[in-house]
Amino acid sequence: MTDLELQIKEVENIVEQTIQLRVTEVVLANDENLRENAHDRLSDSLQQVAEDIDRIWKESTKIQDKGKHASKESTVQEFPSSSRNILNVENSMVGRDDQRKWLVEDLTRN
Repeated sequence: MTDLELQIKEVENIVEQTIQLRVTEVVLANDENLRENAHDRLSDSLQQVAEDIDRIWKESTKIQDKGKHASKESTVQEFPSSSRNILNVENSMVGRDDQRKWLVEDLTRN
């Protein structure tokens, strides 16, 4: 997660500086030709910003999906094993019928 956070901060800084620079160029352009060139550079910069944000968004989504998948996997694996252990109580207490009966009654009563 740290790598993603660093990428986000880096893109944030670059975006802020680039937009400030490009908007300043547009505002300070003295003639129509310079202003048009400044608009083109601003447009290109905004396009790059959109691509960077999209890349980070996709990476963030991948990380979230991996987390959800891992969470589902561990949950799915836990239930069947614990269910099998509960269902096999009779088989695991061979030779202790009285204790097993008392334990099952005690557990089901509470």
